[in-house]
Amino acid sequence: MSDYQLERLGTREFEHVTRALALAVLGAGVRPFGDGKDGGREATFEGATSYPEPAPPEGYWDGYGVIQAKFRQRPLDVGNNATWFKAQIKAELDEWKDKTKGRRTKGKLPEYLLLSTNVFLSAVPKTGGVDTIKDYLSDELGPLGLKGWDFWDGDKICSLLDDHASIRSAYNAFITPGDVLGKMAERLGLTQDSGLESVYETYTIKSMKSEQWVRLGESGEDATTKLPLSRVAIDLPVLDPERRIDTESPAERQANGALRQIIRLGDNMLQPSEHKPALSNVVVMGGPGQGKSTLSQLLSQIYRLALIEDYPEHKLDPREQHIRRTLTHHLFEELGVPRPMNRRWPFTIKLNELGDAVSGGEDVSILRFMADKMDKHTSVPGDITPLKLRQWLGRWPWLLILDGLDEVPSQTVRDKVFETIEDFLTDARHIEADLFVVATTRPQGYAQEMSPEVYKHMQLAPLSRAEALNYVEQLSAVQYEDDDDELRSRVVEQAQEALSREATSRLMVTPLQVTIMTLLLARRISLPESKHELFHAYFSTIYEREMNKSHSHLSKLLREQRRHVEFVHQRIGLALQQKAEIVGHADALLTQAQFEDVIEQRLRGDEDYPTQEAAHIQKNLSEAALTRLVLLVPRHAGHVGFELRSIQEFLAATFFFSKGERHALEPFVATAHSTHWRHTWLLGAGRLFEEHETLRDSLIALIDDLGTQSQVARACHVGPLLALDVLDDDIAANAPKYRRRLARITLELLSAAPGSHTAQLNRALREIALADDESWQLVTEEIQLHLRTGGVGKVASLALLANWKLNKDKAGVFGRMHLDGALRDLDMETGGSLLYCTVGRPEQAQLEAWAKRSLTTGGKSDLATVVEPYLPTKSSVKAAVKKKLLTILKRIPVDQFNIGNAIIRVVNVDAGHHTLALVDHLMTADGAGSLIATALHELGPADAGVSDFLRTHLLRSVDRVRPDWPELWVDPLSEQ
Repeated sequence: MSDYQLERLGTREFEHVTRALALAVLGAGVRPFGDGKDGGREATFEGATSYPEPAPPEGYWDGYGVIQAKFRQRPLDVGNNATWFKAQIKAELDEWKDKTKGRRTKGKLPEYLLLSTNVFLSAVPKTGGVDTIKDYLSDELGPLGLKGWDFWDGDKICSLLDDHASIRSAYNAFITPGDVLGKMAERLGLTQDSGLESVYETYTIKSMKSEQWVRLGESGEDATTKLPLSRVAIDLPVLDPERRIDTESPAERQANGALRQIIRLGDNMLQPSEHKPALSNVVVMGGPGQGKSTLSQLLSQIYRLALIEDYPEHKLDPREQHIRRTLTHHLFEELGVPRPMNRRWPFTIKLNELGDAVSGGEDVSILRFMADKMDKHTSVPGDITPLKLRQWLGRWPWLLILDGLDEVPSQTVRDKVFETIEDFLTDARHIEADLFVVATTRPQGYAQEMSPEVYKHMQLAPLSRAEALNYVEQLSAVQYEDDDDELRSRVVEQAQEALSREATSRLMVTPLQVTIMTLLLARRISLPESKHELFHAYFSTIYEREMNKSHSHLSKLLREQRRHVEFVHQRIGLALQQKAEIVGHADALLTQAQFEDVIEQRLRGDEDYPTQEAAHIQKNLSEAALTRLVLLVPRHAGHVGFELRSIQEFLAATFFFSKGERHALEPFVATAHSTHWRHTWLLGAGRLFEEHETLRDSLIALIDDLGTQSQVARACHVGPLLALDVLDDDIAANAPKYRRRLARITLELLSAAPGSHTAQLNRALREIALADDESWQLVTEEIQLHLRTGGVGKVASLALLANWKLNKDKAGVFGRMHLDGALRDLDMETGGSLLYCTVGRPEQAQLEAWAKRSLTTGGKSDLATVVEPYLPTKSSVKAAVKKKLLTILKRIPVDQFNIGNAIIRVVNVDAGHHTLALVDHLMTADGAGSLIATALHELGPADAGVSDFLRTHLLRSVDRVRPDWPELWVDPLSEQ
């Protein structure tokens, strides 16, 4: 009999193994595990069976029976296991004996009982655990009138797994003991010529080695210095709509960290089946520098460690042994991240690279893309093929990480990427693959293309002050390991001081910000008080470090040519941001020749340097870029770029001001509607508020005017959404007049149905209202206006009040007072929509009696049926445009929910590729957007969910339009 690690299964999967074995042994009459009466977890069977074997004198079991699985997380010795198992059985039978507990069906107990457990019992006759449990069951169950009973302990489960290869194979990633990679061929029945060893063994170990670093070049130290993940990795806090993260203790925040939540979900078997969790995949959303890509890297390493945990040391070189040992110690022991029970094979796809591949005109599948990437790491070209990967996908559980959805700015390419992903997921379902998908993205521009009905959405939370300080301590211990203790202590003490000040603490809420601050503190730099100042100080510090290196030819060049080197960085930043929007250039880079052209144009075209001198400077700077020129680094052979997207965006924002104040607003105008440019725009706005006060009024007017440019812009609230981001970025924190002007614009969002912007809006409006009396009056009067006038604005205002009610400040008092009164006279349509938009959120518990009501599933409809009555009967829009629009809307399903005598309608989020067709039509068909804008104006509170869907996709059509740059700002580099 083989040995299996049953303790790795966990309660849920042990139940599934028990049921699978019971199906094989008892027959098709076995039903799934579910919540039994009074909370018991049990499966059932009914009818004739061929069990047990050999048949007892009274014959095979024939009737109604119950199956119960008793799982022990940490089994001990056989004696202790028997005591534990007996106690579990006794607790269960005590419930059965008590007629008031409701554990009977129609007043009767089952005829048969089958128990299973993962613990191993002693088989010593009479005194061992097996006979002890048998005797106990006979004594207890006989008097209860059961016809038959049995139990499967760990040995019996292992024996049954030996007998049922298909079940064993399905759970190999859980139960295979010892060296998983070494036993894989045997366990999976692979032949010697399968060639899969290069996939699961060689690539796993090579990837562990190549991804062991967080490169400090990305965030502020010497180009040759690297941060080991094994010393600085952290789990990231998550905003959970069902929890109040601001009231959680540090231990609670850590227990609910992103890594822990993802690993717990990944421990489920995710093959298509009746017991697959509803939210079986994950989307991680986080802002710039919040650590999404590093989280992806950590996840991959955690799953690699799970695969090679018991891999023989003699098959690893000393460096590989050290990486495995130090990563294991830091992640599992110091951080306390759980070891994955389901040892998935991990692979990360950078979506900007996939976007460039699918935009090239060739038919590129996910497996082809993966094979091409992996083949570069093998010694035999062509050794890894899509066919081999497909075989591997069908045989072993996978973790597929899709990193950086926001880094595919072209909507056309983005649509192709999603089609490619969907094709792959369809194929994976067809072969019943155990596939776990984790995607990452910035929130801006993300329109829930990955269905919330399939993907659990995690929003990364800002680091708390304690978490930020802990990260400073980790970083300084590594970065300044060779320095004296006094430096490290000073950095930590100054970090504590910075975190105690409001202006600087808000610049230490992401891992990137903390890393930069740690660098600035060590170098005694005056601490910045805005995001733009933070990046500016970072750039200056790195520049001066390179410039002040002794005996360096480059340092002399940097001192003499600083103005030009900074200009080159800024121009390239803007050019690469522009280039990233072009199909096929999501991973925007410059060739070495293009880089040299930038230098030549600066020196010869702008500054009129003599030809020979210009050529000399160009040659030296170009050679420096082959290794590193301040923040420009070689990315691929013959190409240079920036390692960190946030730095590229900062430099692009700085270049906004390169042509003088007369032209400074032009880039802001061109990019105001674009989510691809949003971080750049905000960094530029921060600099404008700090250094160009005369332009403040014009910038606010620009934001305000966005809503008046067209009916479409007004309907999808382009201006108010931008104003909300500006407020949320604290750009006007020290300018009350402009903060209130931005608040007036932002308040227009209260007329929109609740949606993905709601949490940010509720938080921002509360902070504004509490800032001063004038702001309080401004915000609260607008809320009360919407409560009086009704419509979807009333739904949004009630949701805001429910959110405010959670707080113990002045806003909380206002929320309680006005919400409770408004709910008493609330109509069913508004109340039903309010219930729907607060599902799964703490706000719903604040809705008093309404929280006890429920929405019941009603009929089905389609979006055309909902929208057509609100479209104008006469308009200048061509009939063909309207007809095609209705055809597309007809294909988008709408779910109806009943509450009282009202019907609430919401779009089924799994509308698939039809939503892509809608966005494309809104963008390309003249007048289609205005038709939707008209409908948005007319839809009532019962259709708040429909309103949010339409507004979101109308906004996507606006976002797809590339910025219309004035000729002065069109950089030839971006078109090459």
